[in-house]
Amino acid sequence: MMSIKTSPLENSQRRAVGRPVGKLHLAVLQAAQDFRNECACSRGAILSELVDRTGERYSAVRQMVSSMKRRMKLDVVGLRTVENRPRPVFEYAPAGFLDSVIEVPPVHALDQRLSTWTR
Repeated sequence: MMSIKTSPLENSQRRAVGRPVGKLHLAVLQAAQDFRNECACSRGAILSELVDRTGERYSAVRQMVSSMKRRMKLDVVGLRTVENRPRPVFEYAPAGFLDSVIEVPPVHALDQRLSTWTR
């Protein structure tokens, strides 16, 4: 039996059923930001909430969130217990979210920068 080989470009075109990767990245980032603004607390959005807000497939959003964590565009800001799950799930927020929630006094920020500068 002979198999037909396809180029990687053809495989990526076949998988791209929803939005292009760049637009999905922006949609996930915007969904995490919107959740943060609506919640007005230190919680982040869980993966299923990001899927609901973007309207994309679960697998596409899960892969994008994994990629965005690796590239430090999203941070894990906490854990949340959810029904029908034996373990807690991660909460995600845009990078720098905790910096805006937890304000560091200027003296400590200056001390931290000076200590890293002298190393």
